Formats: sequence, structure tokens, C-alpha cells
Amino acid sequence: MPDIIVDGGSAVGIRNQVNSNVSILNSRSRQGMLLGAIGDSRVFQAVTDSGKAIAFRSWPYWFTALSRGRARFDPSLLSGLTGDTTAQCLVRLPALITSVLAAGGDGIVWLAGTNDPGNSILPDVTAANVQTGIDLIKAAGLLAFIIVETPRGAAAAVLSPPSRFVT
Repeated sequence: MPDIIVDGGSAVGIRNQVNSNVSILNSRSRQGMLLGAIGDSRVFQAVTDSGKAIAFRSWPYWFTALSRGRARFDPSLLSGLTGDTTAQCLVRLPALITSVLAAGGDGIVWLAGTNDPGNSILPDVTAANVQTGIDLIKAAGLLAFIIVETPRGAAAAVLSPPSRFVT
């Protein structure tokens, strides 16, 4: 099981997810937890055009603000590619784990699965990919923060009910 798993999908849902995750972070005594992130365009767009700062009002911005700095992100530890599926993220995950560990980081946030239904990837395959990622992250001694934001669109709802990811 991941340390945190979220199932949602709307803009309001993201704020609720961040608030939920913040309550878990607030319960930890350690200050300034450094986190990396992997995912699709939502991770890619969280960094400014220069690549040197977290974009204003992006999800890492709110994650950091609402945790009162207990969680923080380094732009160099955000690995997002537009359109990526869970399988494509798994290919990049070992390199991100290595980078997070080298930076003295504490965990990885994975925004997972939103592109899988649109690429005809079955929910069981997505769930297996997410579990593999959780296992890799935790085996490295890092915290796993998993945000599953499916389905996206009416057609995806039929293919990928959110309950498939909460086991």
C-alpha cells in the first residue's frame, strides 16, 4: 500500500487531495520534506519555462503552501512528460528514484493513470503498474504519494472506474 493514495479528478478534487495529503505531512515531525514527482503534463506544467522554479499556483505550489513548508519540491526532481501513461512513467521512475535519493529526498509523488484509459490500457494493467511503482519507491526507502486522477471524460469513466485503484 502507498503511504498516501488519492482518487479524484476535478479541480476541486485536487485541492481536496492536497489538503488530505497535507494533513498526513503535518502529522510527521520532520520539517521540510523534499519530494520528487513523476507523471504526465500535470507534472511537466508545474515547472516554469526556465525550468528553475515551481510554477505559481501549480499543484506543487499549493502542496508546499498548504503544508506550511513541510513538503517542498525541487524543479529538477519533477519528471513529467505530456501524454505519459503509467507504463511510460515506470520506465523513468528508477532514474527519478536515484535523483531523489542523491538529493537527500524523502519521497515521490506520482500523478498516475489519467492517460491510460485514452490509450486503451485496461484498469487492471494501470493498477498493476501503479503497484509496481509503489513497490519500487518504497524499496528505495522513500515515501510513496500516489494521486490517481481517473477517469478523464465520459468514455474513460466506462473503462476505468476509480474504485479499481483503491484496494
